[in-house]
Amino acid sequence: MATRRNQSLALKIAKTAAFVCGLIMVPMSMSAAIPDSSVDNLSVTANDQDGRVITVKVKDSSGPVAGASIVVNGTRDGAFTDMNGEATLDNVRPEASITVSFIGYETQVVQIGGRTSIEVTLKVDSETLDELVVVGYGVQKKVNLSGSVATADTKKLESRPAANIANALQGAVANLNIDPSKGTPGSSTSMNVRGFTSINGGTPLIVIDGIISEVSELNRMNPNDIETISVLKDAASAAIYGSRAAFGVILVNTKTGKTEKVTVNYNNYFDYADINTVRRRLFTDPYQAMVDVNTVTPEYNFFNEECLAGAKAYRDGLSDKGYYYSDRWGYNWYYDSNDRWDSYFKTAFGMNHSVDLSGKTDRVNYFASADYKLQNGILAYGKDVYKQYNTRVKLETKVNNWLTIGSSTSLGNGTYDTSAYNLQNDTQTNGSVLFNIFSWTFMPNKLPNGRYEDIGGTTTAFLEAGGDGRQSNASINQQFTAQVDLIKDVLFIKGNYNYQRRDEKTSYSLIPVDIYDTEEAYDWTVNDPSSATINSAVMTHNTYDVFANFTKTFSGKHFVNVIAGFNQEDYRYNLHTLSKTELITTSLPTLGLASGTTTANESTTTWAVRGAFARFNYIYDNKYIAEFNFRRDGTSRFPKESRWANNPSASLAWVISEENFFKGLRNTVDLFKIRASYGTLGNQDVSAYAYIATMNAQKNPVVLDGLQNMYVTTPGLVSGNLTWEKVATSNIGADLNMFGNRLQFSADYYIRDTKDMLTSALPLPSVLGTSAPKENSADLRTRGWEITLGWRDAFNLAGKPFNYSVDINMSDARAKITKMSSNSEGVLPKFGWDNYYYEGMEVGEMWGLETVGLFQSDEEAKNWADQSKVQSYGTQAGDLKFADLDGDGKITTGASTLKDHGDMKIIGNTQVRYRFGTTLSAEWNGFDLKLFFQGVLKHQFCPYWNNYTFWGLFTNGW
Repeated sequence: MATRRNQSLALKIAKTAAFVCGLIMVPMSMSAAIPDSSVDNLSVTANDQDGRVITVKVKDSSGPVAGASIVVNGTRDGAFTDMNGEATLDNVRPEASITVSFIGYETQVVQIGGRTSIEVTLKVDSETLDELVVVGYGVQKKVNLSGSVATADTKKLESRPAANIANALQGAVANLNIDPSKGTPGSSTSMNVRGFTSINGGTPLIVIDGIISEVSELNRMNPNDIETISVLKDAASAAIYGSRAAFGVILVNTKTGKTEKVTVNYNNYFDYADINTVRRRLFTDPYQAMVDVNTVTPEYNFFNEECLAGAKAYRDGLSDKGYYYSDRWGYNWYYDSNDRWDSYFKTAFGMNHSVDLSGKTDRVNYFASADYKLQNGILAYGKDVYKQYNTRVKLETKVNNWLTIGSSTSLGNGTYDTSAYNLQNDTQTNGSVLFNIFSWTFMPNKLPNGRYEDIGGTTTAFLEAGGDGRQSNASINQQFTAQVDLIKDVLFIKGNYNYQRRDEKTSYSLIPVDIYDTEEAYDWTVNDPSSATINSAVMTHNTYDVFANFTKTFSGKHFVNVIAGFNQEDYRYNLHTLSKTELITTSLPTLGLASGTTTANESTTTWAVRGAFARFNYIYDNKYIAEFNFRRDGTSRFPKESRWANNPSASLAWVISEENFFKGLRNTVDLFKIRASYGTLGNQDVSAYAYIATMNAQKNPVVLDGLQNMYVTTPGLVSGNLTWEKVATSNIGADLNMFGNRLQFSADYYIRDTKDMLTSALPLPSVLGTSAPKENSADLRTRGWEITLGWRDAFNLAGKPFNYSVDINMSDARAKITKMSSNSEGVLPKFGWDNYYYEGMEVGEMWGLETVGLFQSDEEAKNWADQSKVQSYGTQAGDLKFADLDGDGKITTGASTLKDHGDMKIIGNTQVRYRFGTTLSAEWNGFDLKLFFQGVLKHQFCPYWNNYTFWGLFTNGW
């Protein structure tokens, strides 16, 4: 769990004023949507004298409004309406005015004049409906959206001091699924929109300020730079981005200057993170633990009678000898070496500091920011520290009435210092650390004399003394934009160019460390010979966009928006690897101080995409909405004859609440809209050279005439008709706002068909000498739903407004294989890890044996079906009892196919179900509180044999 403290500093400096230093404010951001109102001025008799008492009654179309704010302008005097919607103001001058406001309504300023009683009727604030939402190559009013588009509340995200943007977005948007990939500092996360995408994977497209980017670039951003985040979920809304957007789009816009005053903001947070698994000793009774291990591993019989007797004596305090030396195994078995949490993990400290400066004039808009982040890892052995620096400068200049140019430059630099072993093996993902904590139960990390023990301490030796490593990346994004207004507010042409470069470097050294069986018995040396390695990579990505936008409303009822444009990308990734063995000195482990074998390697990946796109949007009388998108894409990843794909989509919406027959409900329902969409997109996320038969050059391991000659491997087979995966999405949805937009509800149901997925072809004879090529021979259907519910309101508490809000979202998705030509035998995925798919399979299926309890006696176990085929040791009382589903008197798994699966059945599914996110907010008297919860309601899993956290000491008898 992590504990975080937030502070913010805001300075606003007027242009003509001197810079003010030393003013530090620590506000809890408090904002109340202030109600708009219309006023009915009732005739009231009053005496024209100063300091009169004024009674104000506030209502809306449904009745009195409690908690409305009333302030006498130019003073600090004010009040809040009671449950009857009434408030009294003392000593109000006749020339004064009051401001009446409440969440969800328009703010109204009212002149007092000669009255002592005033009645105000509030009108619903249309700002919620007029909210602008960023969509592909433009913005649209939220009320006019016909596709499935969601927005993240960036104001609420600011109060989440997360390590990166992706972590802050967890649970913020329905069906935007974000999962951590590993626990190392600075590590990225996996992002998904609307469930399982393809058997070949598929992630949402990231677009930052209109430029196509990567998830890693999003995670490196300063969270305080972000203005808006939109998620395009269905094909209709995402189609304008074509092949890169088959599985959704995440649009991010960064901040710009808002006022003519120079504004400076400073934010920081500090956090302390700890591993969230309950710390526990694996056992308290070494004797019983050894007996249990012997029971489940009878073929090894690790602990003999003498060892067990020593364990019992040590447990009972009859002996202080805490180990037994096994001649058979050559190790000491330690009776009390299993409490390793404190040795492997520590509480990790982290912090973040960011500052930004912004402003604007009639001609210039500017924004600049800087950010520093520090994260310590929780591993106690070796280094584990991540540092990151970011800067961003945005400048937009209106050259004249028809030309606007802009520039955006962002620089980032991150470094991760850790052990060489951690870099090479990713210990927190592959379980190396957990393996040592849970598996080598009777072996210590270090022997009493400080030397590293062979079984229990090898990973410790790697982490602590086996050499250090560093990962670093430096990135630059330079964007240039130009907009030409041909007809003001009607027609413009805009062009974008973005250059992205990222330099990555990984360097590490392997230092020899001696390992011992016992305190004096040397066993072997890790990292022998010593070495130094450098991996250096450069990524460059160029993006070009140019498009025209026409917007016009005809006759007051016919709104038309047309966009047409061109997009192109080219990408190149070049990797160099250099390694040299036999370091002269381990105190300065570099390539220049090594005398052994040198190994060098290089690889290059390039690809390019090009596309033309168009969108036509038509709205009649704010009731009927239609949108059509078209994109034609070409990619270098397929043969020339199949590189191009057409991707059309359409969406329709009907704003029922605007109809005349709905007028009777308008006092309660502010918006009721239904939506429907359908579209197709092509997925080109396959290997850049999948259609090319490649050959590798290698050095022959056999020495001939004193030389190791080079040779070229035989190329594999490729499919002759390799082409796009096709993704078609149908979506229906509804949006409902009620009670002055205080209640907001949205729901969607969708079906996504992923067709022609790449998978291995039908099995070929083994005499062929190579594997079958991949071809477009599999289909998948994903069905899902999502709902979002929000409520915001305010009431009077102790004479001051109490503003609160509740936001809830939930989603679910299930995927089924509808075609799979390559698995004609129907090989089953036994436990959900195997990449076997068969036609009719629900993705994530776990096949296994059904348990029907535990054997109550040895006699019952003897008389039950034979379990020897699935159980390595003899069956006895206390063992699991498996169901004999086929009634043959034997418990078997058959051939593990659909036709012959023995006693196996579907026992669960590994896919995550029913994801949810909930945010609770409250603001009162300058204080605010935000609570955030996110998680899943259903997630089944079957632990594999080496799942150390699940099986504990029974993972491995050692």
